[in-house]
Amino acid sequence: MVAYALTYFNVAGRAELIRLLFIVSGTLFTDNRIESAQWPALKANTTWGSLPYLEVDGKILGQSNAIVYYVSNQLGLGGEGEWNRAIVQSIVLATNDIKDGLSQFVRGDPSLKEKNLSKLKDATIPTILGRAEKVIQVYGSDDYSVGSKLTVADLALYDTIRQVEANKQTGITNIAANYPRIAKVLAKCGAPIDVTELGLIVGQVMELSGTTYNAALPASLWDPKRGNCIQCTNTVQDEIARCRGGQQ
Repeated sequence: MVAYALTYFNVAGRAELIRLLFIVSGTLFTDNRIESAQWPALKANTTWGSLPYLEVDGKILGQSNAIVYYVSNQLGLGGEGEWNRAIVQSIVLATNDIKDGLSQFVRGDPSLKEKNLSKLKDATIPTILGRAEKVIQVYGSDDYSVGSKLTVADLALYDTIRQVEANKQTGITNIAANYPRIAKVLAKCGAPIDVTELGLIVGQVMELSGTTYNAALPASLWDPKRGNCIQCTNTVQDEIARCRGGQQ
């Protein structure tokens, strides 16, 4: 079994989409969350001097876009066929513009906060989602943005919109109201997703996203077919919330 370990700060940010890929696919991983005070000591040993980074059987991969691309294709969520995979990645990369705008609003110059919010709300979001809507009309199906099954493009739209709406400072709500195809994708991502026998609900994962699934259960204690912990019989949702290496 491949050993995955993801390191990032204890926030959603650039790592949440990667976490969702692992969780939705039912793939065990170590969610290594660090505090800001720990970062200087780690930075010198990272490939690019940035987070997140992913360890795969002892090898290290940096840059969030590269990690998303690698993990999504390894776990069967990258899209079917070379062209569709490229379209999937184009949606993923486009959503980064919204995340960048949100980051600029949250962490940028305080004197420009109102200007940055206006740009995010009135320019970046409608431009990116308007174009994504057109791409989905061409390449998507009723419930998915590209092809006829779940891909990282769907999760990227879901994650990005949820992060914006979760930040109460923006006052931005109901983003997908003007984008019916995107709204269908979000509705699908918020319902049980039949990609594994675990039947995990993405919405529940997002609500639990924090320190609640810092440690994945050892493979010897996890039964993916039954969707529970062999030792304590927790469901996958229980495991995320409570189980720590078989300890209740």
